[in-house]
Amino acid sequence: MTPERAINPEGSEKVQRVNRYPKGNLFKRLFQIELRAEAVVNLDDVVGEIDPRIFSQFIEDMDTCGRAGREQGGDVAELFQALQPAIIRFKVGAFDSDSAQAELKAFLFYCERVGAAPYLSLDPAAMTEDEAAKWVNALEPRKDLLWGLAAGQQDTSSAAAYVEAIKPFIAAMRAADPEIQLAVAGLAILPGDPEDAEAWNRTVLTALGDQVDYLAFSLYQPDEVGREEVLNAEQRHHSMLSAPHSAEEVIQRLGALVQELAPEREIGLVLDGFNVMPPTGDLHPAATLQDGLYIAGMLNVFQRQCEVLKVACLAQGAGQLPLIVKPEGKAAFATPLYFPYQLYRKMESQLLTLAYWSPVFQAQALGGNISERNQVPFIDITATRSPEGQRVVLGITNRSPLRKAKVMVNLKGEGNRKFRVAEARLMRGLDVLAANTVDAPEQVSARPTRAPKLRFAWLDIDLPPASLMVVVLEKKG
Repeated sequence: MTPERAINPEGSEKVQRVNRYPKGNLFKRLFQIELRAEAVVNLDDVVGEIDPRIFSQFIEDMDTCGRAGREQGGDVAELFQALQPAIIRFKVGAFDSDSAQAELKAFLFYCERVGAAPYLSLDPAAMTEDEAAKWVNALEPRKDLLWGLAAGQQDTSSAAAYVEAIKPFIAAMRAADPEIQLAVAGLAILPGDPEDAEAWNRTVLTALGDQVDYLAFSLYQPDEVGREEVLNAEQRHHSMLSAPHSAEEVIQRLGALVQELAPEREIGLVLDGFNVMPPTGDLHPAATLQDGLYIAGMLNVFQRQCEVLKVACLAQGAGQLPLIVKPEGKAAFATPLYFPYQLYRKMESQLLTLAYWSPVFQAQALGGNISERNQVPFIDITATRSPEGQRVVLGITNRSPLRKAKVMVNLKGEGNRKFRVAEARLMRGLDVLAANTVDAPEQVSARPTRAPKLRFAWLDIDLPPASLMVVVLEKKG
């Protein structure tokens, strides 16, 4: 499912089931208490540099993507280009295949059009090492490429077999271009490690840690078991919006393992593919505001883990929620997954330390990759600054489906009173389960909003329920 055909055109024309989050009785709604949270952002304390490749994409089907690249006025390409994806991941077939050559040509054309660098993933089970080297030779003048060696059809119970299978590929590809950037297949380490992922990763890193640049993994939430589970609206909302914290723990486990086994080599982590997976019984799922808030939470995690996570690709494939929908014969429109990416392109490159207090909620486990949690903050915050410190950008999410929030943010550090609010944008919808459809493509949107008040280094932010606000601060003069 590519950006051009992000959802089956036939499916997009069908009448979507309209879901609404339960509001409770009128008395309860009238006297609902506003959430209150506080944060302190240290303008002088930089955690690390954020790699812009955490805002990347993964597309699979090149048929319509290639067509979009050839069209001068392709509305999908324009929407996609506005996100400024740093890289786009794509799976490459056998070198001698005419269809693989044509697909790659279309893909590279599309990357050029939207301004993204290619990330090409090879399956060692589908080609020889000589073919892999031919791909490298064919594209050798390009120095912006990232190459991946997927586990593919290899027996994922045997890391040793995978290592032996890809060793000749690494040798052949590096012989063709010694400076290529290579990612090898890792596995997400889940609670209890049901797939024995730690052993897989240990084997791969021990054998290949001195030959590769990245360890790649995928994470789709919830997993197949979780998709089968039946939850009420409140339970599912809390579980899904707590899910990024489970993803963060996966990244932390992998980062610690890399540091243990390859301390002398800076091996980064690559999230090859991630997305929200709809319940199995939902025959015509549409991305909702809730899903958009999940994406915002994931982007916050990617920023917090910037020291180890270097690439993250939102997957756009069969059965996954789309970023952009292109109905047959009608204008393309963005889904709620789109807007966090659109807003976070305003983020700066340096992550700032912050401390914050927020009311919390409980979330139950959902499948094997979303853990039970007792204290999940309703308010999620990230803060970045430009290298010279002239610009600060905040992202503040209200995860509550029903309650408004007031967030007081204190700017701490040199020159903290010299900033002004330059811009504020807000993602929101009529309901946390609101979705953009053919007939109503703007139920969820991201628009300019009234600038929060900034007085004496205190920023006073009011958030509607289920919303994301990005605030840009600039130094005066």
